[in-house]
Amino acid sequence: MLGKDFSLSDQNRSIDMKWPEQTLKVLTILHNFDLKRADGTTAAQRLFGHAFPDVFEGVVDSMGELPVARRSSKKKSSNPLPLAIFPA
Repeated sequence: MLGKDFSLSDQNRSIDMKWPEQTLKVLTILHNFDLKRADGTTAAQRLFGHAFPDVFEGVVDSMGELPVARRSSKKKSSNPLPLAIFPA
């Protein structure tokens, strides 16, 4: 497995624009606290010697309830090829 710096620099070379600074910070956090080796440890666990809470669970817990989806303004079109015309 390649390190974070190699992965991020490789991704930067593969596209014409550079990653914004905030995106690089988020990718670094995900790499250090969420990506796990085959033994189940993260880079942060190996560095600091103890486990950390799950990153995504913390984000989901802080979000609260999601808003209700808006109704679509598009009209629903009927199927132009009903399956009854083509028997199996």
